[in-house]
Amino acid sequence: MDVLGPSNFFEAIRRISAAGYEPSLDDIARASTNSHNVQDVLIPRKSAGQRYQYRFINNIGIDSDGNQWVYASDDVSLLIHVVDTTTYDDMIDGNVTNNHFMQALELFQRVCSSRWLAETPVLVLLSNLGELSKKLQNSPIHHSFPDFSGQPHDILHVRRYFRDLYLRVDRKYDMRVWVEFVDSGATAAVGKTVIGIIDKILTEKSLLSYGLQ
Repeated sequence: MDVLGPSNFFEAIRRISAAGYEPSLDDIARASTNSHNVQDVLIPRKSAGQRYQYRFINNIGIDSDGNQWVYASDDVSLLIHVVDTTTYDDMIDGNVTNNHFMQALELFQRVCSSRWLAETPVLVLLSNLGELSKKLQNSPIHHSFPDFSGQPHDILHVRRYFRDLYLRVDRKYDMRVWVEFVDSGATAAVGKTVIGIIDKILTEKSLLSYGLQ
């Protein structure tokens, strides 16, 4: 099953960057194939009659032990941190409380503590909610997160808990962080939602830089 992942922007690079091409939202929302290469692509956009480009730099496959890219990222407008919520019980080294979700959270904390990214807004996308809801019925979250105090099978309680984990880091380092949830699958609706959030964040950042907010 396809879930939202950053690599989706880069898999159709030739088609997306072709002259006159208008990218479909499905191009932005499809497939998640890990790559240890840093990839770079320009996505054309048009708003209010103005044409511009979003430049996406893909660092997928670089984990918390290999994120040297952080120290060379002081000139980015927005960092997008994508997390598959269903990985909350995917154990690392057989340790139930050491899982891929926590690994992603640790990477996020390292990003927030970096002086190179101190002024960079961060969009956290917690994805794959449809599958998360199903998985919670057979794998209660408190087995992996002992401090969870809500209803272990309730998707709303779990969403609030995951959101608070990220906002707790945000409060510690006083960064501009947006935490958003997106549903399962690679759909046009997911792509439209993500691009809309990106547009909003970058607009707010631009207004802030001119003292208009």
